[in-house]
Amino acid sequence: MFDWYDQIKMYYDLGIYGADQVQVFVDAGWIRQEQGAKITGR
Repeated sequence: MFDWYDQIKMYYDLGIYGADQVQVFVDAGWIRQEQGAKITGR
């Protein structure tokens, strides 16, 4: 199974994804809520 965390974090850090987009990945089950919070700091 592919680990989406590193990929999503990279795009977030580059400013391509925002916090709302990260939440979409959490809602879709691609990353866990804790991982989403770690990426966005929320």
